[in-house]
Amino acid sequence: MPLLNHLIKRHLHTFSLAFFAFIFVIVSLQASAAPAIWQVSKHGHNSYLVGTVHIGDASMQQLDPKITQLVTQTKQLAVEVDMSRLSDADMMRITELKSQLPAGKTLKQLLSPTTYKKVQHYFSQAGLPIAAFEHKQPWMLALTLASIEFAKAGYSPQYGVDSKIIAEANTLDKPIISLETFEQQLGFFDAFNGKHGEAFLLDGLNEIEQIENMTNQLVESWKKGDTDTLLSLYQASMQQTEFDKKAEDILLKDRNLRWFAKLEPMFRQQPTLVAVGAMHLIGDKSLVHIFKNAGWKVVRVQ
Repeated sequence: MPLLNHLIKRHLHTFSLAFFAFIFVIVSLQASAAPAIWQVSKHGHNSYLVGTVHIGDASMQQLDPKITQLVTQTKQLAVEVDMSRLSDADMMRITELKSQLPAGKTLKQLLSPTTYKKVQHYFSQAGLPIAAFEHKQPWMLALTLASIEFAKAGYSPQYGVDSKIIAEANTLDKPIISLETFEQQLGFFDAFNGKHGEAFLLDGLNEIEQIENMTNQLVESWKKGDTDTLLSLYQASMQQTEFDKKAEDILLKDRNLRWFAKLEPMFRQQPTLVAVGAMHLIGDKSLVHIFKNAGWKVVRVQ
């Protein structure tokens, strides 16, 4: 399955949010826009939060000058996962371990006949036989589906903001702290096994037709610096079903709380630049909101 392995190796580590949220994060920064940055201060200590994208297009080859300045100015960098420390072999080993169905189980057994037929048709059109996924968890198919669509649209991890920030920090010999491990990130999708796995996969299939229109709205809102509209678009996508609430708790709210517990002691010790997916920095469950509630002064500086 060389094509499947290539897709996983190139794109899997970019999936840190539920399907729509991930679309939101990926298109939220363009070269013509100034990325959102917040200064977080208390007792004379200044650290920074920057919203990133995990993949991008050819127009995003250069880091925003303000981000480059902050990498130099701060003492350390905190990211979701420092992928520069993970080999392709380790990534594939962990992915294989986490995405396999239990022994004796098949995708056809797990999915309804209607969903299975839709999935089979989609991957057939993409040149991937469904047999390549027969022993994979449904969420693995949803992530592969998304990676195919983003590749069609011209997006690649090669242009992701995260990797550029990490590369800049490595060049300057800055310490890089991973807030999670790659294995932990894949482990979040364990919650989408069983009935939730089919819902997650259907979300991916249903969002395909809306990607172009939604992308246009997100890009235009971001170019204007209109984070209120960006948040509204995300909230409108959440149907408040059991699945949506579960996804938001696991992939956004709970992670932000864990990250805050790690970041606050860092902020008290030395200036830190935090670069995480943009969705983690907007709304009432965001890191920005959590730091404000904890008594830190949080000001958007770009």
